[in-house]
Amino acid sequence: MNTKDSVIDRSYEPSLVNFLPISTPDINILAVWAYNHRAKRFGKGFNGNTIDALDHYSEFLMQDKKLSLVAGDFNNSIIWDKGSNKNNFYQINAKLESLGFLSNYHELKKIKFGKEQAATFFHTKKESKPYHIDYIYSKGMQAFKFEVANYKDWTKYSDHVPLTCDFLSDSILI
Repeated sequence: MNTKDSVIDRSYEPSLVNFLPISTPDINILAVWAYNHRAKRFGKGFNGNTIDALDHYSEFLMQDKKLSLVAGDFNNSIIWDKGSNKNNFYQINAKLESLGFLSNYHELKKIKFGKEQAATFFHTKKESKPYHIDYIYSKGMQAFKFEVANYKDWTKYSDHVPLTCDFLSDSILI
């Protein structure tokens, strides 16, 4: 994969807090650090909802000749869904699936949303408060290996642990 020609895509919308569209010759990536309702701390007009970012970046993610990833800290899980909130994780996952994306963790591990066995986030860095709120979604790429790092190895650095996913697509190892 050639990353030297990576650029922030022209579709970038600064009011969508911490969603960054990155275009490379081989792949389009939407980096996610969802602020959800907390984006209002940046001021009026700022939005941190993943569902709104997906609506805005749909064309960028659906370019015909591009492989695509949506990955990062979604700060969301189906276990917290309430009522008909448009930013419920169920809605986010349904939107991604309608665009042709799959959650690589759930696909490879054959685990339902809300039943994850590996935590990606430990609230206040406590092992007793585990949640799965970080995801890697891909379109047009075949994942063959997915790993969630170990809490004990990473807690000194962050309340999140890294996710790694290996892909094989058109003879390109990404």
